[in-house]
Amino acid sequence: TASNLITPDNIRIKDLNIETDKSHFEFDSLNLKYPERYYFSGYKTDLQTDVSFKTGSFINYRDISLFIQDTVKQNGNIYLSGNINGKFNNIKLSNFYLNAENILSVKTNSHIKNFPNWKNLEFDMDISEFKVNLKQISDFILPGKTDPLIILPAVLQKINILTYQGKTIGNSSDFTSKGKIFGDFGKITLDASAQKDSASYTSISGKLSGENIDLGTAIENLNFGKLSFEQLFSFSYLKNKQLKARTNGNISSFIYKNHDYHNIDLFASLDNKLIDSINIKINQPELITEISGNADLTEEIPKIHFLCNIPYADLFTMKLRTKPSSLKTELIGNFKGLNIDDFEGTVSLVKPLIYNENNLETKISNLKLTGKYLTKDTVKTKFISLKSDIVDADLKSNGSISKSINSLNILFQNIFIENPRTTVSVKKISENDFLDFSINIKKPNTLTKLLFPEAQITKQSKIFGFYQPGTGKFNLSFNSEHLKYKNISITDFYFISYTRENKLYAGIGGSSVKPNKTVYLENVNFGSEIKKDTLNFNLIWNNFKDSANYSADISGILTIHKKENKKLSYNCKLSTSEIMLNDILWKFNNAAVKIDSSHINISDLRIKHNDEELYIDGNISEYQGDMLFAVFKNLNLSNFQPLISDHISVNGKLSGFSTFADLYKEPLVFTKDSIIDLNINDMNFGNFYLKSFWDNSKNNIHANAYNLKGKRRLMNDTIYGNYNPESETLNLTADIRSLLLKTFKDYYRDFVEFNQSAFITGKINVNGKINNPDITGNFKLKQTTAYIKYLNTFNNIGELVFSFDKKNIFINKTKMLPRNGKGTAYISGKIHHNNFSKFALDIDIQANNYELLNIIPTDSSYYYGQAFASGNINFSGPLNDIFLDANLNTEQNTNIFIPISSDKTYNEENSFLTFKTDTSIQFKNKKETNFRKPDVSGFSMNMKLNVTPDAEIQILPDESSGDIYTQGNGGINLTLDKTGDFNVFGTYNISKGNYEFNIENIIRKDFTITDGSTIEWFGNPKDAVINVNAAYILNNVSLSDLTQNPEEIRRAQISCIINITGKLLNPVFKLNVIFPDNLNEYSAKINNLAENELNQQFLSLLLLGVFQPLPGIKQENIAATQVTGDILSKQLNSFLKKIKYVDLNVDYKSGNTVYTDQYKVGISKTLLNNRIEVKGNIGVGGQETTQTDATNYIGEFELEGKLNKKGSIRAKVYNKANDKIENDGDYTQGLGFIWRRDFDYLFRRKTKLKTDTLKQDPEVNDSIK
Repeated sequence: TASNLITPDNIRIKDLNIETDKSHFEFDSLNLKYPERYYFSGYKTDLQTDVSFKTGSFINYRDISLFIQDTVKQNGNIYLSGNINGKFNNIKLSNFYLNAENILSVKTNSHIKNFPNWKNLEFDMDISEFKVNLKQISDFILPGKTDPLIILPAVLQKINILTYQGKTIGNSSDFTSKGKIFGDFGKITLDASAQKDSASYTSISGKLSGENIDLGTAIENLNFGKLSFEQLFSFSYLKNKQLKARTNGNISSFIYKNHDYHNIDLFASLDNKLIDSINIKINQPELITEISGNADLTEEIPKIHFLCNIPYADLFTMKLRTKPSSLKTELIGNFKGLNIDDFEGTVSLVKPLIYNENNLETKISNLKLTGKYLTKDTVKTKFISLKSDIVDADLKSNGSISKSINSLNILFQNIFIENPRTTVSVKKISENDFLDFSINIKKPNTLTKLLFPEAQITKQSKIFGFYQPGTGKFNLSFNSEHLKYKNISITDFYFISYTRENKLYAGIGGSSVKPNKTVYLENVNFGSEIKKDTLNFNLIWNNFKDSANYSADISGILTIHKKENKKLSYNCKLSTSEIMLNDILWKFNNAAVKIDSSHINISDLRIKHNDEELYIDGNISEYQGDMLFAVFKNLNLSNFQPLISDHISVNGKLSGFSTFADLYKEPLVFTKDSIIDLNINDMNFGNFYLKSFWDNSKNNIHANAYNLKGKRRLMNDTIYGNYNPESETLNLTADIRSLLLKTFKDYYRDFVEFNQSAFITGKINVNGKINNPDITGNFKLKQTTAYIKYLNTFNNIGELVFSFDKKNIFINKTKMLPRNGKGTAYISGKIHHNNFSKFALDIDIQANNYELLNIIPTDSSYYYGQAFASGNINFSGPLNDIFLDANLNTEQNTNIFIPISSDKTYNEENSFLTFKTDTSIQFKNKKETNFRKPDVSGFSMNMKLNVTPDAEIQILPDESSGDIYTQGNGGINLTLDKTGDFNVFGTYNISKGNYEFNIENIIRKDFTITDGSTIEWFGNPKDAVINVNAAYILNNVSLSDLTQNPEEIRRAQISCIINITGKLLNPVFKLNVIFPDNLNEYSAKINNLAENELNQQFLSLLLLGVFQPLPGIKQENIAATQVTGDILSKQLNSFLKKIKYVDLNVDYKSGNTVYTDQYKVGISKTLLNNRIEVKGNIGVGGQETTQTDATNYIGEFELEGKLNKKGSIRAKVYNKANDKIENDGDYTQGLGFIWRRDFDYLFRRKTKLKTDTLKQDPEVNDSIK
């Protein structure tokens, strides 16, 4: 037709359809113009085309293969639509679309002229879509070819779909291009223009930017994340092949180890082969740094200079370190070369490197890396050295270092790999080539802290070795006096390895190895020989110095095979080996173990000692018939004691068997074991029996265990339940019927003790994930007496009910009774825990007239005594840091003693008090006994006492000075911290009491304290402030001694008054003597005395019971007679002291008109090997002259007998003169027993529980011999 025409120079067809069973083409029009006799071959410029494809046109690769046979390898359709118009050198594409399924697609409107003349090429390309599947295109093969069209790196293949959109207009000399490339890797945008000056150069400039570029995927390193940047660039290429370039921009975001580095400025300029400037700046809170430098590329080996300044780098925030850390430094480099062989020059510190971790600073002042060559006898040797404060390292080689390293890599491939695929090409190396290296560690703690935080080594640790590439000899050694990695500690550590004949020999060990707290091995060595897939090994150790022998000699061969599926299998054959644990020799037979991904075989493994044996044999695999057997015979659990905590001792014999089958599909597991005479911490749990089996219906292991005490299962503990290995869940119940409380004594023995018969009954439920189960239960604690060590009290608890979950143990409110049965208390509260570790108390005790304190005196007691009180007590805190908080009111029978030692010293040869006519009395403190703080680590206290008159508080400043016994009221706060500092706060108002006036045990008198006296504490008990008035009454004191008037026959009641004020240990004493109101004339005379004269009268009254004559009064005959009597008494006593075995003394006082002469004889004697002591005074006279009773005599005696050898128990009989005139006579008689005992520990923390100390004391039954 006219619309369809075919001539020798023209083809014109409209509405053309071409169909096959696989393809379909529709043309709106097909117009081709060409010269006559035109050959459609090659790239001809005479062919004029005007082709219009309809949408939906496609051709299948199968049809193309009819013309081009090689395309049969491809699959799918190629879709076409749009217009193609023009000649080959002037072609125009309009609304053109091409889609090769799964490979690429193109949408464009483009016009290209003068193709393929690149110099005159003109183009106007608008590409709305160019999408390519990089993975598929790398597999695309052109017709007639055997290799893929494009071989892309694996990294680019991971990008998957790549899309380009953009427009480029211009010619080869002057063009502009704008576009973007994007995909799942991110987006890159280009905006550039080019201009060519025909006379000189071509210049290209523009902007390149990236947004969220997935850098980590591109370089296959997950530490790197997304990258975003914007960079301006320009470069010019001159005709003389000179190149100038410049770039300036900013990296807005760069993710490394999940930290975002942002606003990084980058600048660089290039002038031919000179990089005259490069500068990188980072300024953000966690990193401040600047790197600047230049490079000379004119020679074959480039010269580089750089300066790197890091004022601050927060390594923790940047996630480069796991602990808070930072550094600052400045580096400079001047060197040649871009690799280790060419490196010549230095890199060193300009400023010290300061590293800070957890506020601990490490400073490296000197660090220098040097590379240089030295030539000697025509041999050129390369030296690389690192010198620093912490480590020195040297590397020396007379050949290529990089080639030697590559050669070493090949050597190890040949040793370890069966068929190595060596990709490294190494030229022939001389047999004389060598590579020596050494590392000397000078500051190991600094080095390991920086590089290996979990490791520790000692000073002067060394690493050294050599490699000879020509002979294949390699040697490496590492020595350290001590190495610790995590919990493993090795003394005299060594590691050595060397190669011979394509084999690697290695050894590691030390003089001692401690893998944990309980296992300790000496003289350990592990040696091995490695060739290809085979490792021969030998492990030995021997503790020669131990009293119990621990040694081993274990040998075998380990072979590693790689299967076709690239999975590894392991085959280990043990030679006859032995191991000795605690002097017990265990022997291994020649057993074999094979392991791969789907199969485990253990063949005839037998470990035996006498009648004890462990035997394992069988298979575990996917085959249903395979089974593994494990048999135990008479295994003594005590053999494993070194592997158990020091606080837990285990004994018993384990026997039984286990069977495992079909573990990959429907597992069959059955165990039946028993432990005969199970003992834990010397507590017998009887015989323990365990059965378990696999339940296919529930896919879990069911277990049932019980202990048998005696012959019956009555009242025995049982455990039963299930475990699901797939979900890793437990469902267990423990039925505890009679578990002794002392089983758990390690948890509580530091602060409380219980009676031996106390036991627990109840149930424990364990449910949930095995790594985080829910543990709940209910218990009753029965037949319990609790001894609280810190308070030295015994508490009877009939039945204590408590329950618990995974966080708390709850104690129900329970009644307690004290040992004496008087008063009551109720205990309640809870104990926090973290899966039954890290226990913390929160326990309340509500007391009602309850014995809360019964502490005995010791050298280290801060306070002691017995206290009955009502109120609240709370124990809180972890077991190693218990805090006692109490708020109490005292009750009757409370006696609290607070001993206080002086911090002043004196010369014991000096007398306690000195009389001088011109000075007042001087009081001195006794030398302090060496006081040691008690060990109260793990305990502190805050006790608030509301003291009532029912309580008696005694202050004991010193053993030989005056003690204070008081009753009164007030608020006192007693505190004790963990360091042992004891403090007292508060004011105590004394209503009544006694002050025991004591001067070196010469004068001991009890003074009565008057109402209104006070004692105040402000912290340290030694700094207590006292304000006490005390009186001592003397009856029937003669007044004639004052005036020496024989006519004064009156006697009176005299009061000796002491006023004590100031510090308790350094008080101010003011003495006074008070007469009755009817003797004012004598009061006036005493009050007019000087202080030292008054003090003399005071002491004379206390010591002699008489006044001294007033100053200025002569004693005349009375005095002479008295002095004569004194001299006679002294001479006689001097003579009597020479008599052996008996101490005698006499005392004579002449009489006067009022009293008769007085004669006394004193006697002291010990009998029965010092077991009985007799002391006494016998005399007559001294009565009033008017008295007519001739039988009046003076008689005092004391008889004391030791009832045991140590003298801690004694009996005493006495007759003593009374100080006061009583209606019942002048003397007091008495019979008594004394028990004395010394104690050494505060709160009796270290003493055992004793309910009746007196009965347990062997001295009680010690009779007098």
